[in-house]
Amino acid sequence: MNDKKLILLIMAFILVFEYKFIYSPGRRKLEALDSFIAQKQSDMQLLEKLCAEYELKKAREEEGIVKIARPDFSLFSYLGKTVERKKLEKNITGIKPIPLIEKEAFQIEKIRLNLENITLQQIYDFLQEVENSENGVYVPEFRMRRNRDRQFLLGVEMELLSIKLIGG
Repeated sequence: MNDKKLILLIMAFILVFEYKFIYSPGRRKLEALDSFIAQKQSDMQLLEKLCAEYELKKAREEEGIVKIARPDFSLFSYLGKTVERKKLEKNITGIKPIPLIEKEAFQIEKIRLNLENITLQQIYDFLQEVENSENGVYVPEFRMRRNRDRQFLLGVEMELLSIKLIGG
């Protein structure tokens, strides 16, 4: 009878050990992997949507002319308002105005913007706002990198520019 109790006790210990150290951690890893896969699928759908929109926009730009900003337009204040509207103040690591450039009858205003720990959706919303600006704000440079610690967050460095007529 003692041998049966000992065998049952050992079997119970093995079952508890397997559950606690094999099954539970494996299940948690699978759940984390499932949520990571779902996030990546969402990001992929958004990226495909962005690529399609970019191709359409590129085709339209080839047909159209350059948008020129109003004479009283300030790229710096526009950027500040857009960042505030999109609630990105905490993500900004740097805003650097670049000196004005005058070419022929045009004045080019540029600003370099650095954002950290931002989601792909936030970048999309921000760029959508810039693209739909009636004052012709352009993004001639754009770099994006993944955060090594939290891989669903990104770091972005971009340059924004606007073109105005001199004296217009």
